Amino acid sequence: MRMKCILMVALLTLASGCKSASSVTKPGFDFVNARKVAVIQVTGAGTREAARNEVADLFGKELLQHGFNVIERTQVESIFKEQDFQSSGKTGGIDAVKAGAILNVQAVCIVNIPQYGDEVSLTAKMLDAQDGSLLWSSEGSGKVHSMAGTIAGGLAGAVVGGLAGSSIGGNSGTGTKVGAGVGAVGGGLIGNALTDTEAQVLRKIITKMGEGMPDLVKKP
Repeated sequence: MRMKCILMVALLTLASGCKSASSVTKPGFDFVNARKVAVIQVTGAGTREAARNEVADLFGKELLQHGFNVIERTQVESIFKEQDFQSSGKTGGIDAVKAGAILNVQAVCIVNIPQYGDEVSLTAKMLDAQDGSLLWSSEGSGKVHSMAGTIAGGLAGAVVGGLAGSSIGGNSGTGTKVGAGVGAVGGGLIGNALTDTEAQVLRKIITKMGEGMPDLVKKP
């Protein structure tokens, strides 16, 4: 119970900050004609492939909530691998057409994370898989934590990790040290997959971006 309380305090401290977003939609376009989509690429977030995949999943969930039919991320990767479609060919408009044809979707989405630190920013665009034209674009940002938040997060992570390590390793110093090290890494936002804090912040930013996303839920 104590460990859970400390963890919640750490997450609330780190996840605080403003979230803002703005979007632009192609005038007059009927997005019913782009209902089937795929998130084909996420760039940024360093070289953390697992983190980028999680961002793609978070963005895919937002699309689903707005009535789009989204191709699952692992299926996209599997099809691209099978077709030997290189990632370097998924950034331009004409290549979006090729990707759309391979995946049999009406539109493709590309997400970028140009800034990933105390401030996190995301950009996203949806391209018509028929001609590569821009259908919708959005950008959002949020403050993950201040420098004090980073220190507090690292310390809180170390405390939580130490408690977890004690539980795993008993009263031995080794268990506590290992647990504290793992906790500090999580608290300091270092690792491969998204931490709980990062996921919370990115989810909020994507939700904010989704406010300007075309909504097909109420359309036939």
